[in-house]
Amino acid sequence: MKWRDIDVELLNQFYRAGTPCTWHVYALKDPLDGAVRYVGITYNPKQRLQGHQAERSDTRKSAWIAELRTRGLAPELHILESGDGGWSEQAECEQRWIAHYRPSGKLFNMTSGGECARGFVPNLTVTVTPEYSERRRAAIRKRKAAEPPYGVLPGEDAVVARIRALWNEGCGYLTVAKELSRDGFRTRYNGTWHPVSIKRVLYALGLETPWWPTLTEQEARKVINCALQSLPS
Repeated sequence: MKWRDIDVELLNQFYRAGTPCTWHVYALKDPLDGAVRYVGITYNPKQRLQGHQAERSDTRKSAWIAELRTRGLAPELHILESGDGGWSEQAECEQRWIAHYRPSGKLFNMTSGGECARGFVPNLTVTVTPEYSERRRAAIRKRKAAEPPYGVLPGEDAVVARIRALWNEGCGYLTVAKELSRDGFRTRYNGTWHPVSIKRVLYALGLETPWWPTLTEQEARKVINCALQSLPS
């Protein structure tokens, strides 16, 4: 059973019991200029805002929130409209507000909205231009460059000390990740540790080589010569 099926069944129980389920169409506003950047729908605005702030993905919205985080800011959630109608009314309301703010050119919504509606088939056809892809990659690079290396923020020194100790004992990436998870250590974004995460931290600490190949000029010439010799004459 998917999470959406569980959510639908829970709401149906509320409707059958006569318990009102108030939904809210909300907007995420930029605290710097007050522009609306995202429109969504939720039953719990406070919990939904926390979910947005904890989100880590390669979307423009996530990159924008990460950039605000580096400045000590957060998006502002404003309720646009509330109601207790059915799925079709929710979809119509969300779509109407997305269409209202779409002409501004500052909205991060990828679709026209209404995906939460039961029986509604969203239009997921999104035209991704090279300019959009480059903007997204640039935002991700900017976000990662602004983040301090692991071990600088408060509370990370204990994790770094544990990683150093396990690495000096001869443990591999997977073993270190399992030990950290077993000891209750979490990543910077409250996630679980993985071998790739361990390798990146070790590289930042100077205890491991990069995970991309680095060749000397002589080695590079040898690779190029081998590749040229393999080409058909």
